[in-house]
Amino acid sequence: MDKYKSLSVLIVDDVANMRSFLTSSLRSIEVQNVRDASSAKAGMLMYEEKRPDILFLDLDMPGISGMTALRSLKQKDPSAFVVIVSGESQVDNVKEALKLGAKGFVVKPYSMQKIMAMLDKALDAKQKRMKR
Repeated sequence: MDKYKSLSVLIVDDVANMRSFLTSSLRSIEVQNVRDASSAKAGMLMYEEKRPDILFLDLDMPGISGMTALRSLKQKDPSAFVVIVSGESQVDNVKEALKLGAKGFVVKPYSMQKIMAMLDKALDAKQKRMKR
């Protein structure tokens, strides 16, 4: 799984167990640069500072919702690679997130196959950016 070593990842979720579970899952496949934030506000600040290759973003958070954060991030950085990770899998949520520019939607509890598929897409996007 060395192919994921170069990726930088940011996880934004208000549930500590979800953040730590995803972090340990990512580390198990050799993703080394993993950061997390417990609120959309903190996540947006961290995104601006670190510009990760991929951002896993929860929808249902207190304060600023994931959908609002997604909208704001995509306005500031249209190339942001954001994947929604949520238990809210209603079709309307999925459609709106994709319309706002999310690159994927992973339903909790997620499978590592889905997470790895998103990492592969982020890796492809990163390689394309580097070729420009």
